[in-house]
Amino acid sequence: MRITESQLRRIIREEAARVIVEEEGAAEGPGPTAGSPEIGPGADLRRVDLRGADLRDADLEGADLTDAKLITANLTRANLFSADLGMVVLHRAKLGGADLTKAKLNGAFLMGADLTDANLRGVDLSRADLKGVKVTRAQVDSMEIEE
Repeated sequence: MRITESQLRRIIREEAARVIVEEEGAAEGPGPTAGSPEIGPGADLRRVDLRGADLRDADLEGADLTDAKLITANLTRANLFSADLGMVVLHRAKLGGADLTKAKLNGAFLMGADLTDANLRGVDLSRADLKGVKVTRAQVDSMEIEE
């Protein structure tokens, strides 16, 4: 049996998600909050572990969160306009009312994330895992989604 590149990517993402979910309880403390000095517009948060962080109303416009772990993080009403969230893990994260306009979520893991009332205009969700994502009343006029 021959496995295509697309199938292999899916297998790798699913295995990575399984490992992340198993480690979910391993983080100590709730992580940074929206008022922390390292959290702000244009912040470099690549590969940062923000599991369980309270980032409600955080201004992360243009921030780089590539490969960050935001498992169960609260990003309710956060400003993520034009942020780079490529390969980010948002398992069960709360993004209700968040502004994700023009955000890059390519390859992101969003299983169980809540995007209720989020602004998803122009968002890039190519190769993102969207299993169980809530998008009730989300604002969408264009987005890129591909396998």
